[in-house]
Amino acid sequence: MKIKKPNTSTLIVWFVFFVLAAFTCKVLQIVENGGQEPSVLIGAVFGFCATEFINLTVIKRHKIKHGVNKNDATETSNYHESL
Repeated sequence: MKIKKPNTSTLIVWFVFFVLAAFTCKVLQIVENGGQEPSVLIGAVFGFCATEFINLTVIKRHKIKHGVNKNDATETSNYHESL
């Protein structure tokens, strides 16, 4: 049985998801122990992650629009030249 290699974007999405989950747990632990809520840090982290997801979506849509096949090296090089 051949194991399919996951896309880079899929790995990035899962990584960001787990980092956000860990970050949320840590913030809840800090607040529970009587600390002050780091609202600026929370806004910065979630804003950064939202921007990353938007960038991944734009790249994916651009690849689909221009018909870039990840198995064809010539199309990939043409794709990078069009950017």
